[in-house]
Amino acid sequence: MVARLFHKKRRSFNFRRQQRKSPASIQRRLHQLNQEAGTPAVPVTPSPVAPRPTTALNGRRVVTNQAPVSAPIERFYPAQKDQRPSQPAKPEVRRDAPDATLVIIYQDEHQKSMAAPQVIHGRLGAPLQLQFREFSGYDLIHIAGFVSSFVDPYGTMTLTYRRQNGGQVWMFCRDIDELNLLAYPRFINGKLHAQYNLSSPFIDHYNLIRADGPARGQFTEEQQTVTYLYRRADWQTVDYDPRDLQMDAFVPCYDGPAGETVGITLVKGTIWHVYETVTLTNHQVWCCMGGNIWIKQTDEQVTPVDRPAMPAWLRPNRTTENTFTNQYRDYARIDFVPGKKAALYDQPFGHRIDGITHGTPVIITGSVRTENMIWYQVDDRGWIPRQYTKALHNLSAEEKQAIEQQK
Repeated sequence: MVARLFHKKRRSFNFRRQQRKSPASIQRRLHQLNQEAGTPAVPVTPSPVAPRPTTALNGRRVVTNQAPVSAPIERFYPAQKDQRPSQPAKPEVRRDAPDATLVIIYQDEHQKSMAAPQVIHGRLGAPLQLQFREFSGYDLIHIAGFVSSFVDPYGTMTLTYRRQNGGQVWMFCRDIDELNLLAYPRFINGKLHAQYNLSSPFIDHYNLIRADGPARGQFTEEQQTVTYLYRRADWQTVDYDPRDLQMDAFVPCYDGPAGETVGITLVKGTIWHVYETVTLTNHQVWCCMGGNIWIKQTDEQVTPVDRPAMPAWLRPNRTTENTFTNQYRDYARIDFVPGKKAALYDQPFGHRIDGITHGTPVIITGSVRTENMIWYQVDDRGWIPRQYTKALHNLSAEEKQAIEQQK
């Protein structure tokens, strides 16, 4: 019986050893058992079996149940009741990361944006390094919300600019023939590059002839001048062609066409040069004999004659500069008609360029005699007949210096 029991255990040991050594035998055994139990077979993929540790006993290797010494032993302990689940870790915040924003807005005085807003980031309390934008033709006039450091997480600063003023436009109204002002000058102001459009003022008894200068345009950095030129409404035509008349009678003189007498009479038989001829709307013809001396031309009083030959240096398109023989410096006063202006010419018998008011002190810088008439050069500006000046004698040094300072 002992032998039979030993044989049975031996077979059981050999079967287990075959199962360990041959996984296929395990599959066959499971298939056999499933057939006996009537359960359909389910294929099972065997897990790899780690080799069992063995030891030598009387020259044989015997499998032991002791785990290898080097194998780590994992121990599991139940969680304690007072332990709480761990909180998720917060992301680390950089100490130098910006936490404040400043927006700078640029606008004009009408709250119209002039440029894209400027956005600046920084740390609260940090100083601001600002450099405002500049706009050509504009001035900074106001800053709203100014700060020198970041004081709020979000802030705004508004800069307001105003367009600069342009140069003034000066507007004058003159008589085109007499060159005197007909109204007080006007000064028009405006913003730089802004448009302007002037219109000629209405002046009683005068007609507008033309405008000299930009009557329409825009304000620039420089001053501009617009002069409206008028002519008397009763003056129909004006002729500046020079000619000569012989006096056939004693002819009275006037201060202007259809003007007042001036107490001067041209002697019968003399020949006079005419600088300007005006025909009025009533068909009267008036002749300027120089300055503000005018006569009325009638067939009974005057006769046109051929003009005497003029010296070459006094012909048209020539000037008298450095051609006169008398050059000196003396002092005089304009002696004409009270309240009136004596004409000033670009050269003897030339064109009128300006006028000098009666009683004005002047400096005589030269003289010339031509066609039995003496001309003075005054203030280096132009020429005037000698009869319209009065010499100033015995002036003190202070009086001479005062005249010099006025020029």
